[in-house]
Amino acid sequence: MTSQQVLGGKLSLAELVALPDDELAEHLDAWSAGTLDDPLETAKKLQQVAAESFSLSETLALPVQRILDITLEHINFIEKRIEQVEQWNAAEVQARRPEALFLGTVPGVGLVLAAGLTAEIGDLQRFFRTKKWDKKRKCYRVRTLREVEDAVAKMAGLWWPMNASGDFVSEDRHLAKTGNRYLRYYLTQEPMACAAISLPMSLSMAPNSVKPPGSSTNAP
Repeated sequence: MTSQQVLGGKLSLAELVALPDDELAEHLDAWSAGTLDDPLETAKKLQQVAAESFSLSETLALPVQRILDITLEHINFIEKRIEQVEQWNAAEVQARRPEALFLGTVPGVGLVLAAGLTAEIGDLQRFFRTKKWDKKRKCYRVRTLREVEDAVAKMAGLWWPMNASGDFVSEDRHLAKTGNRYLRYYLTQEPMACAAISLPMSLSMAPNSVKPPGSSTNAP
């Protein structure tokens, strides 16, 4: 927003250079709504850039400024439309997949990515319903959260199966890339989205979310 105020012709290059540092810093601080860390230092850098810039002739100054004004108006229009679409998305997610709102608070995930993840993974309870054979206890038991995370990763094809033939076992393993390609796409879009492999843990802590069956006791 501060750069738009500067480019919008609030002050010409000559006026920027002529203004005292303190006064220009006050303008920048007001335009940025107090978000600049050091308005005075920013003012000094801006004046240095303005002083070193080539001034346009009077013939070109007005057309160039008009082009800048139209471009800034277009940017503002797009930003408003993006904000409106994000509000619509939030309303749809709230109505259809409210758990995505909780997941969307994870840094790097966001609402759209969270909605895609929860849509592709679906009901988490189905991962817990499938019992796992416990070799030590010689019985079936409820899956742990770590095992559910592994199941989600395998569902997305994010695992490295063993490559073996007879007595030969290869040291190199290749990514499976099988399963749900859309889920794999969502999980690999953002480094922090890999934390979504911990989705069962995240959603199990979300308000009004379901808990793993038998999570408080050891099922036989």
